Amino acid sequence: MKNVRKLLGVMLFSGCLATGQTAYAASATVTVDFDLPTIIVMYHYSTVDVTVSQAVLGGFLSGGALCGADRCEDLGTSAMLTLAALSGSVDAGVDDTVPMAATIATVIVQNAVGVRALGCTTYTGSYIGGVSDPGVTITAGPLVGINTLPCSMTMTTGDLAFDVDFTAVTTDPVSAVFNVTIAGV
Repeated sequence: MKNVRKLLGVMLFSGCLATGQTAYAASATVTVDFDLPTIIVMYHYSTVDVTVSQAVLGGFLSGGALCGADRCEDLGTSAMLTLAALSGSVDAGVDDTVPMAATIATVIVQNAVGVRALGCTTYTGSYIGGVSDPGVTITAGPLVGINTLPCSMTMTTGDLAFDVDFTAVTTDPVSAVFNVTIAGV
């Protein structure tokens, strides 16, 4: 029995020598860190044209009751005037005391800018007024819809807002100019 074991051991040893193979192995886990820069991509139009119909603007200024499809002209009552002499003038009373329903409109341009970012945690977004036309007021503030939201490669959009005082408008079209800043922190 002892000889059989010796013979088996010699046969195994010689088999290993004949093939030249070793029984060694190694394995490892390799982590590759891919450092990405912070990148912010802002989407916007350089010009946004907004059209307001005559009926909508006239209705806004007069309260809506006195406007047709293309003009506002009827004060709603007849003026009864008495002429003192056959020649002369008479005052119908249409003057600046006829009230307007409103003169200042707040305009909100929804989804005016968009952003995607990588490598940051949170957006900070704001805007200030640029050189706009008379009658336009832009109150500097946060970019609603973007400010304080988490950075993401999913599109995040924000709104721009401004006021138009129709008693101070001197141009057509009326331009509101925004300086928009979006950062990632």
